[in-house]
Amino acid sequence: MKIHPRKNDKGQAVAINKPHAHTGLETWTDPTAQAVVVPEGPMPERIGDVRVSQWAVESSGAGSWVKLAATAEFDEPPFNPPSGLRPAAGVVTIEPDGRVWVVAPSNAFGGYEATFPKGRVDPGTDLRPTALREAYEESGLLVELHAFLIDVPRSLTYTRYYIAKR
Repeated sequence: MKIHPRKNDKGQAVAINKPHAHTGLETWTDPTAQAVVVPEGPMPERIGDVRVSQWAVESSGAGSWVKLAATAEFDEPPFNPPSGLRPAAGVVTIEPDGRVWVVAPSNAFGGYEATFPKGRVDPGTDLRPTALREAYEESGLLVELHAFLIDVPRSLTYTRYYIAKR
């Protein structure tokens, strides 16, 4: 059994029932290949023209996401979740070579084998900061929001997706 490198929200170790394996670094230079990265796994120095680098959110937490979200300049329609569905936000991150990032949650958390990073909006928080936070929490990527994509009704949430770039 493999243990996830990060603890859960309660500070407990998480056993990974079906671990993923990272692909070789050569898959990152082929835009037709499916490349896989795992937490703490090897990454290339660059993907296309964009450098891959480590970064961390400032200790101020939510304020960092709000500040980053404020840099996105595009229009979007009003967000009106249907009654009974909680607001959520997420991203579809596209690389310059056309590849799209998806996440495969450990142990198919939430019933997802693969999905786009997304999550519920915390009270007092806006959609854009939530989308950025979820991208980081679920993929480890720092992304910039570039456009509104779509609003999607789910079983418990109504999710706004944005187009993002790493």
